Amino acid sequence: MTDEILPVQDTPALPVAAVFLDVASLPGDEAEDLARILGALGTVCRPARRIAYADWAELSDLRGVAHRHGFDQVQTTEIEPGRDAASLRLVVDVMELALLERGIDTVVLVTGSAALLPLVRSLRRHGKRVIAIGPARRIDPLFQSECDRFVDCATLGRPAAPARAEIRPTQTAPVARPAAPAIRPDPAPAPRAAEPAPRLRVKPPAEPARAARLGPAMAEPPRQSASARAHRPSLTAQFDEPEAAPAGPPLMAGTPVVPQRKGWFGKRR
Repeated sequence: MTDEILPVQDTPALPVAAVFLDVASLPGDEAEDLARILGALGTVCRPARRIAYADWAELSDLRGVAHRHGFDQVQTTEIEPGRDAASLRLVVDVMELALLERGIDTVVLVTGSAALLPLVRSLRRHGKRVIAIGPARRIDPLFQSECDRFVDCATLGRPAAPARAEIRPTQTAPVARPAAPAIRPDPAPAPRAAEPAPRLRVKPPAEPARAARLGPAMAEPPRQSASARAHRPSLTAQFDEPEAAPAGPPLMAGTPVVPQRKGWFGKRR
């Protein structure tokens, strides 16, 4: 163990205080580290009085540590089994100081027990400021809250751990989702071209070969003889000379005469 004493910080923020140390109430691991705790008192207050209470016959290895840090050693002997003589003696001395001493307004209690809760309340009623140093994991939270300040002895005098960088989740830009393909209507069917009108097939004239097959009757009309042609009346003779009009009733004087017109083929109508 090293007995390094940290220098008292000369600053108005640190109060002048009387320090009371209950060695027996500290757990074993903190008791072995007593030198570190006592060496760091200068970071909590400016000690004006230092008093340590213990049965030094049983804790002889810590007596030298308390002596090197300027503590007065008060021997406490157990009178009855189950009675904490050190705590009783500490309470008496603290109340005498609070009532009789002038110029000390802060009391520092180095203890590992919450049994000193009535003492803390009494000191505060008398206008004293109370700072407690002890193991935070063992002392009742109610005791810690009743003090003006509570210091965990597990961290007192140790170098502060580097602050961990707070890792915050980075806000990434939302990934743009591909747009859904636009639903396009089916293209309108192209108008069909007007179908050409069916062509009429003209039946070609009968081939000469076909006319020959049909026989001489279909191939050429029969010819008339000269005598037949001589006895056939001429059409021109029938229409050249007009027929005599039938005799009608006699015309009366003054009746207009309507000329007769010839129709087709020289006939009168």
